[in-house]
Amino acid sequence: MTNAAHTAVGPARETPSAITAADHDRAFEFFNQVLFGGALQRPVITLSSRKKAMGYFRSGFFRDERGQGADEIGLNPEYYSTLQDYLSTLVHEQAHQWQFQFGKPGKNGYHNKAWVEKMTELGLPPFNTKDPAKQTGTTVSHRVEPEGRFAVACAQLLRSGFTLRWTKSEPDEDVTELSPEQIEDLAAEAEEKRRRREAQRRSKTPYHCPVCLTKAWAKPKVKLMCGECRAVLVPSDEVVAVINES
Repeated sequence: MTNAAHTAVGPARETPSAITAADHDRAFEFFNQVLFGGALQRPVITLSSRKKAMGYFRSGFFRDERGQGADEIGLNPEYYSTLQDYLSTLVHEQAHQWQFQFGKPGKNGYHNKAWVEKMTELGLPPFNTKDPAKQTGTTVSHRVEPEGRFAVACAQLLRSGFTLRWTKSEPDEDVTELSPEQIEDLAAEAEEKRRRREAQRRSKTPYHCPVCLTKAWAKPKVKLMCGECRAVLVPSDEVVAVINES
């Protein structure tokens, strides 16, 4: 009787998993050489259907039996629309890996200015998905510059015949790349919201109780009374003037 635990494991076959791993490794190493000078360490590339995440990076997440560490780059096949877009997410995560190896990454997934500079250099200018007028933050995507370094390198890779031999069954029609015009419109909308918030903030006046200095905010020329001192609250600048004179 053969003990299954001692059954010899033969060479890896061309299974869907093996093919998928080989394709992603090939793409990673191509961009590593062309865009990062071959400086990045080989990670473990995983596929994950995390909601609202096109990709992610985790430093030193894996360990082998000897204790040697490896980073993880996770990609979400649910967001596969075009091969260029998908590969741009890979390079997005490689930029995080580069920063962990050679720079100072932001805390708790924050995309900081140094990372923004690297992405811009790569031809993948980032934008905050909640406020496109910003480039930093925790929820940050990017667009592909048509003549940027990534676009040129990706075109070279695809001309070589590269493809992902296994992808999701049907490309997601709802996932599209934002055009520069759409990004500008979103940025203008975000700026208008910011101006409205600022105007709303300025429309409120700070008041202080002249006795206990309790502070309150209200519309200009409104009458307020302190619940403790029963004194009428006055605009804060008048309180400051009194304090300065005394």
